[in-house]
Amino acid sequence: MVRDIPDSKRRAWRIPVYNQRTLLPAQADSRCGHFTRRRHMNRVELKKGMEGWMSENGNYFIPDDWGGQVIFATSAPLNSVVFRKQGLSDTLFSSKTYVPYVSTTFIKDCLHTAEEIMHQSQFDPKEGATRSKSVENGSAFGNSKLENVLVAQSLLKGRGSNDNAAPLAGQAYVIVNMKWDTEGTSPYHAAGVVAVDGGDRITLEVFASTRTSYARKEAGCYRMYKTSGVDGHTFHGAWGSQEEYFSDSAVTFALCGK
Repeated sequence: MVRDIPDSKRRAWRIPVYNQRTLLPAQADSRCGHFTRRRHMNRVELKKGMEGWMSENGNYFIPDDWGGQVIFATSAPLNSVVFRKQGLSDTLFSSKTYVPYVSTTFIKDCLHTAEEIMHQSQFDPKEGATRSKSVENGSAFGNSKLENVLVAQSLLKGRGSNDNAAPLAGQAYVIVNMKWDTEGTSPYHAAGVVAVDGGDRITLEVFASTRTSYARKEAGCYRMYKTSGVDGHTFHGAWGSQEEYFSDSAVTFALCGK
C-alpha cells in the first residue's frame, strides 16, 4: 500500500539504491542495493569469496551478495519471520557459528512492513488502520501526509531525532520529508528494526512500487546502521543526504507499535 501519495506523484516516489563501496547514488547489482557502514561495523570476509559487514559484537553479518536479502546470524532473535537460506551452509568464523537466513515476503509498502515487524503480525493493507506512534512523544504516525509532517516537526529538536534516533528491536526508524510538495519525491521511508548489536541496528526494509499492490511477493532487504556519528553512518545520515528524494530539512525519529 502506498500511503499519502496522490496518483499524480506516485511515479516519482522512488527510493534510491547505493553502490556498496560508496554512499553516492549508483547502479546496484540488485534492486535492493546495499549500504556501506564504518566504525562500529567491520568489513570482514566471513568465508572465502564472501565479504560484507559484521555488526559491532559480531552477531550479524550482511554479505555484499544477494543485495541484502540474506543475513548470517549467530542466533535468530530477528523480530520477523525468517527461513534458512537454501544452498548456503552454516559458517564458522571467530569461534562463532553463523546461520544464513532470508525473511518472509512482504507487500511493497515500507510503513506497512515496519508495522508488521513491530507488531509481529500480518495486517490487511486495505484496512488503512494507524498502527504506529512516536517513541518520544506518543503521537500517532501514518494518518496523513500533513499529520506526519506535524509529528516530525514536533520532534525536530527531540533528544531521539535525526542522528540520535536509536530504535530498539521491535521498533522502527522513519525519516519524514518536511518539504515533500516542493523538494524531493518521497514523503517518508520507514524501516523496522529486527536486531540490535551494541551500537548497531539491523533493519529489514522494503520499498514502494510505482503502483499499489497488495501481493506479498517482496523480499525484505537487511541493512545495518550506527546510532551515532556523521557522514552517512546513521539511518538519518544515509537517507537524509539524498536530496533527490528528501529535502535538507527531513527529520528522522523512532516509531513503536500503537
